[in-house]
Amino acid sequence: MSLSSLVLLAAVAVWPTGAASQTGGNAESRPFSDPGNQEAKALSARLNISVGQATKRLRLERNAARLAAKVRQQGKADEVVVALEGDKIVVYRGGDASMANVIATEIESDLRSEVSERELARTPRQLKDAVALIEPVLQSLPGFQGFRLKRKEGLATVLTTDVAATRQALDAALNDLPDFISVEQSDPIVLTAAVRGGRPAPYVKGSSCAGGTWGYVVYETAAPSRRGVLTAAHTSIENNLQPLVFTTATNITDCRSGTLQSYVKEYRGRVDSSTVARYGVDISYHRNSSDTYEPYIWDGSSYRPVRYQYTPVTGSYLCKFGQVTRQTCGVLQDDLIWSNGYGYMSWIKADAGVSLMVDKGDSGGPVWSGFTYTDGVGIVHAQWGPTNMLYSELATLQDRGMGLTLLTSP
Repeated sequence: MSLSSLVLLAAVAVWPTGAASQTGGNAESRPFSDPGNQEAKALSARLNISVGQATKRLRLERNAARLAAKVRQQGKADEVVVALEGDKIVVYRGGDASMANVIATEIESDLRSEVSERELARTPRQLKDAVALIEPVLQSLPGFQGFRLKRKEGLATVLTTDVAATRQALDAALNDLPDFISVEQSDPIVLTAAVRGGRPAPYVKGSSCAGGTWGYVVYETAAPSRRGVLTAAHTSIENNLQPLVFTTATNITDCRSGTLQSYVKEYRGRVDSSTVARYGVDISYHRNSSDTYEPYIWDGSSYRPVRYQYTPVTGSYLCKFGQVTRQTCGVLQDDLIWSNGYGYMSWIKADAGVSLMVDKGDSGGPVWSGFTYTDGVGIVHAQWGPTNMLYSELATLQDRGMGLTLLTSP
């Protein structure tokens, strides 16, 4: 897939600066707590379900995430899929090995009856290996968009805007396409790094600054006093399309005074192998000399303190902010979408009634979990049709050994 065939949403704006903060760890490792049912009430109103149902859903989601985290720790992230389906947790696994022992240790006792296991026809690892073999045939083919891995079904799809040409190319290059790989007409995933709104400027606490979209504040794990902010790496990589590029030779002027960044480090992932990470990555790290960033994200109306890092499971309800489409929300889907040059990305489908989930200029914005709290999830990556958004997980900071850690509130 050529880089011109991917709608990545480049542009940036920045965070508050100020007092020191400390890290808070991962949300999935902590007991669920919702004083006064405030989070459940907010979710209830959004999904039009009862507060009791919302409370159960939140508890199931946190338990499922804890189970998935354990699976990752055991090195089985490409062998097991944990999903929230309605008011149940379903564990899809490869082979005959039961997950009962892990379920018993990671799921609260009163919720274990809500957990079931199913066997996968093919593991995500097997699907990734299969599409990696045909990717060279499609790489420069007009219309090729990427791959879609339907993990629970054990199926893979070639995404293209020209089905006939794609099938012809595959027929010419391969003796036989595996029966679990199909070709599907797709919305384009188009790379367009043009910025809306002119020159980006940072959001500064107490200021009226406006501009593009930054994601989260992080610190350098080996030197915690060194802090910076994240955005999407493609905002600087695609500099032939971007009127303002982010390189070590480029300073971004703060709308009050001084410069925002004097240092940049970028991470751009290729197709992820089982030995590297589950997902792709599209993240760049920017810092200045002051190191006074605080652990906040901007949601379009206020600064939200970031509580923990969180890796959600399929079925989780998530929100994002971008400078163009502002705050929009939706549900995390199971399927992984392969975005050329960046690897496999997570996919959120917008709420009913949302006509545009994400657009050009939103790239690099924060993706989070929570209404009354904010747990950091990811960085906006791309648009895949008007109601679908792809994002890069914050978990890749650790998966890829980037040497960066999310800064969270005390």
